[in-house]
Amino acid sequence: MNVYKRSSAFYSTPSGPGVHPLDHLDKHYLCDRLAVATPCGPEIDLLMDRARLELPGIARNEVARRVSADNPDSFWVIRRKPAAGEGPGAPRGLAAFLMFNENGFDALVRGELDATDPPREALVGQHERPAAIYVWLVHAKGLVAPALSLVMEKLKTPLYRDVDLFARAVTREGSQFNDSLGFRRGLWWDGRYHHEFHHYRRDWHLGAAPLVPTAVRTLAPPPADARPIRIKVAHGIEDLSKAFAVRAVVYIGEQDCPYDEEFDGNDFAGGHLLALAGDEPVGCARIRYFGAFAKLERLAVRAQYRRRGIGRQLVEAATEFVRAKGYDTLYAHAQKRLVPFWAGQGFRLVDPRKSFAFSDFEYVEIVKSVTPPADAIGLGADPFLVIRPEGAWDRPGILERSAERTPQNATA
Repeated sequence: MNVYKRSSAFYSTPSGPGVHPLDHLDKHYLCDRLAVATPCGPEIDLLMDRARLELPGIARNEVARRVSADNPDSFWVIRRKPAAGEGPGAPRGLAAFLMFNENGFDALVRGELDATDPPREALVGQHERPAAIYVWLVHAKGLVAPALSLVMEKLKTPLYRDVDLFARAVTREGSQFNDSLGFRRGLWWDGRYHHEFHHYRRDWHLGAAPLVPTAVRTLAPPPADARPIRIKVAHGIEDLSKAFAVRAVVYIGEQDCPYDEEFDGNDFAGGHLLALAGDEPVGCARIRYFGAFAKLERLAVRAQYRRRGIGRQLVEAATEFVRAKGYDTLYAHAQKRLVPFWAGQGFRLVDPRKSFAFSDFEYVEIVKSVTPPADAIGLGADPFLVIRPEGAWDRPGILERSAERTPQNATA
């Protein structure tokens, strides 16, 4: 079973100017001079050593050899085609993947698996269908880069063609490269949003509607001792209390908002996202749902955690969340002084001439158009998917497991 057919409501593949989706890469004329093949052991060592000069944190050579030996479809060498009568050309680049089973990918997303040394039990063999294809390492520079389209041909076989791809970028250039190949930034998994992952939905055969990706923004670097930020759906009173604490500090403490204006009676009429540094609450947002749109509100980040992109991550997480529910419009009220921030997240003014005031600040209406995927959650969805915890639609919930019990008297 492919877990991503359970969670696929979250995703569509972006397209637009400057985006060339992996499954639609044109074969550059230089590909006539290139070939891809499975490498031998010494070639793996050569290519890994070469890549390590620029990416020192990659896997050890013996790990790469082991992954390639266990599943040759995981490792591809890029060569120049030899002339007539010549032997194989020298290796010029590589593309490597980890073919994860469900448990393996789950462990990777949760941070319980080291991708530089993946255990055998987390991966599938050559003739097994993976649950996820993780882009482990691509090192193909200059004139060798067009061979990526040849590599993707290997991943269009029946065994792999509808398995989603995932990646993590360790550099800004890598992140931009993923954007250009149609990856979406961010991944909702088990009720948490993982901004460090990029996701490529293999829906090329479904004709999903395009969505232009968010532009790359330069952020102030976090302090060296900064704890990683994670975003999750608030699922209980403790989570809500943490969100309320952030709002109290920001809106009541910083902006002198009266208590009964900040806690306005709508907190139990919507959902909440919570940003955490470790277990410390640092940001939050609230989402309420109306017939034709979802409304994003009460976005707040504590002062000492600003300029780390947490507000952006919360907006991105909210965007993906409402798309999963089938909404195509995200609406909000923005303080006029913060309009540039919201514009950077893809929002536009509803009416540039119209503003209004409450709680001592002037606001404008803003809106963001999004494209829900073809299989967004709605009528006709699996009834068990609909009763899973919010944001945790990727795995069976407690009520699903309860169905394994023998039903009692239906009239009880």
